[in-house]
Amino acid sequence: MNKKKGLLLLGVAFLAALVLVACGDSGDTGTTNNNNNDNGAAPNDAPEGTTSGALRTDGDGRYIINARAFTDEVQNASYLFMYLHPEFSEQFVFEWTVISDQDNAYSIALDPALSGGGIDMPHIFTAESAFALRYTQGMMANYAMPYSQLIPNLDARIAEAGIAPFTVEIGTRGSDVVGLAFQSTGGAMIYRRSIAQSVFGTDDPVEIANITGANGWDSFLDAARELESAGYAAVVGAGDLWQAIRTTGSPWVVDNQLVIDPARLQMMELHRALYNENLMLDGGAWSDDWFGAMGGTGDREVFSFFGPAWLINHVMAGNVNDTYGDWAVAVPPAGFFWGGTWTMVNADTPSELHEVLGAFLEWLTLDTTPDGFQYRFANGIFTRDLYEAGITSSPGNVTKDVVASSVVMDIADGHIDMLGGQDMFATFAPAAVYATGSALTEFDIDINNWFLDQSELYATGAKSFEDAVRDFKQAVEDQTLIQVNWD
Repeated sequence: MNKKKGLLLLGVAFLAALVLVACGDSGDTGTTNNNNNDNGAAPNDAPEGTTSGALRTDGDGRYIINARAFTDEVQNASYLFMYLHPEFSEQFVFEWTVISDQDNAYSIALDPALSGGGIDMPHIFTAESAFALRYTQGMMANYAMPYSQLIPNLDARIAEAGIAPFTVEIGTRGSDVVGLAFQSTGGAMIYRRSIAQSVFGTDDPVEIANITGANGWDSFLDAARELESAGYAAVVGAGDLWQAIRTTGSPWVVDNQLVIDPARLQMMELHRALYNENLMLDGGAWSDDWFGAMGGTGDREVFSFFGPAWLINHVMAGNVNDTYGDWAVAVPPAGFFWGGTWTMVNADTPSELHEVLGAFLEWLTLDTTPDGFQYRFANGIFTRDLYEAGITSSPGNVTKDVVASSVVMDIADGHIDMLGGQDMFATFAPAAVYATGSALTEFDIDINNWFLDQSELYATGAKSFEDAVRDFKQAVEDQTLIQVNWD
């Protein structure tokens, strides 16, 4: 596989994509209006009643809540919320538009929908960590309503629930929390037990964490060399390490000045070592090599991946095949996070919807009881609840996950068979403390890609270190209004 192409799968240039919205139809964006009429959702062909100011009503006279998302998780959560709260489902109905975020299609559609206003504007919308800051602190942040206008005693509720600090940090504009995540996506090193036992003489997570990370990434490189000597690859590609590095250190942009954190310069040296010393397969995330390595196939077996709990449950679980049960999680060489969904309410949302949206957000992001969403999501019973409520046609698989509330994590059961019975929450829950949102900016998708382009060229010997850094700076200066220091 082309190495650069594999790395660039991490993102697509956002600023360039935005131009497309002014140039015509963006093609098939994966838009769906997957609604469930029995559980507080308006069907596509439901006869609408009347408009009430800036609100539409359905044929039963219920106010329609216009909602936008890039996956169906919050959509399904809203259906369950309405099923559990008939006092709201009798008066309100969610109408969801779900658009994949591939090639930035979701943001390209969301921005004009928010700025256009009117009765069709989104009242509630979600954003992924890669572009959440655009809607909480950046160019579109004025469309996000402070949660304090919807939920009383917000600061106390956040503290009582023990919400992961990085999720609050990303969702805060000035002194106002305008978005919260239900999930905590702090990361860990996910490794093969049998390979660890063979090479290092132990598969114990504490000992493996010490072997691979006691001295940060230098320890990981030393361990990778031992793995290579034994015939294994440490990771599929440099992009795996980038996931654990890109959310650490200083942000790319501070006071409109480009900042290159030493951890990111170290990434270039790690990339070069992985390439030159044959420590990786040299494949990309989401590639056939990546998925195959999860199941132990390929030219060499791969020791580790880096990611949050969702990578285990929603990606690896369907690809591990014969390696099922041979995995474990350990503290990584550096704290990081990957992904997550933040939910916002449009600042222009009519007051008639404030009570129901406040109640939904509280249930989704702050309720720590067994009746709340986070308890159901953490313990893998959310899909069962959807099935029993008649929202889905199948109970699905039990997929436990890490949530934002430490209170919920303290009472949740994280033991899973895929990890040989290990309690993954014992590793992932503390990971939220070491993750930070301070390294993110709304420009990251573009800048990350320009940086990875140059890291690739340096790693393969096509450019010197100095030339690669210079050309990275040049790309930022040429394609943004960010100031670059050439000293």
